[in-house]
Amino acid sequence: ANRGLNLWTVESGTLSLVAGTAAYELPADTLDVLETVVTVSGTDYNISRISFVDYANLPNKATTGRPLQVYISRTVPQTLTVWPVPDQAYTLTYWRMRRIQDVSAPSQTIDIPYRFMPALIAGLAMHVAMKRKEPEVASRAPALAAYYEQQFQMAADEDRDRSAVFL
Repeated sequence: ANRGLNLWTVESGTLSLVAGTAAYELPADTLDVLETVVTVSGTDYNISRISFVDYANLPNKATTGRPLQVYISRTVPQTLTVWPVPDQAYTLTYWRMRRIQDVSAPSQTIDIPYRFMPALIAGLAMHVAMKRKEPEVASRAPALAAYYEQQFQMAADEDRDRSAVFL
């Protein structure tokens, strides 16, 4: 984490909004919601995020219609509240940051980007070598540390946005 390695990942999810219901519980491993859209007849409409203060200052929280704004309460459990309150059924799509999943069985896949797998393995080997007392293992620690740095840098260099920038 000190190097800026994300301990979270981004994934999308959907909520079925029900007429008359404003608040919906988010999955327990949600760290934050990045973007939301509501779908009406196959068209996605962006929903702007508002703060607690903005939501608290809405004069009539029971107004109904197509949701235009969303308030994310980062309590436990986290809730997503839409305003206006849905007047019919809608599909809300959201992109959330979620914690990386733990591996609890050998058959599970590690929840990290594939490009970081060599760095993970090299880092683990380096840490094991540093902990071992046998001279033949401990003497390899500096070489393993250099290899780990190389593998991490290659993965970090690939972890960038490739979209065009226009100024």
